[in-house]
Amino acid sequence: MKKRIISFILSIISGIFLILSGTNGVSFLTTFSEFILRYFNIQVIKIIFTLLIIIASFGGIAVILGGFLIYKKKIRVGRFIIAIGTGAGLVSLLLNFLIVIITKGIPINWFLSFSTLGIIFSVLARRIVKPKN
Repeated sequence: MKKRIISFILSIISGIFLILSGTNGVSFLTTFSEFILRYFNIQVIKIIFTLLIIIASFGGIAVILGGFLIYKKKIRVGRFIIAIGTGAGLVSLLLNFLIVIITKGIPINWFLSFSTLGIIFSVLARRIVKPKN
């Protein structure tokens, strides 16, 4: 199987898990935009972050769209949309893991939650394909 097809299938699985859990990348982008806009309060940057937050609010749908773009050989754009839809994927997963460690316990149901599995599959979908230079 081609890597693009595997990535598309993983993004569909990830998107379904993210839709079921209600996970999206809005909180990550909102925090990041507040930090950036504190130092660079430029209208163009506000518009860009607004557009990215709109994409991120679709969560799982954005991940599936990103996978479809990867399948259609738009690898850079597809990987970017997957990252936005999951809240930068790996960053979100690491923050979730950190929160669990701070609260003193890692229950197995956290690891097997739809949200965590969706983020893991989205990270895999992005990592399988590499953009051409």
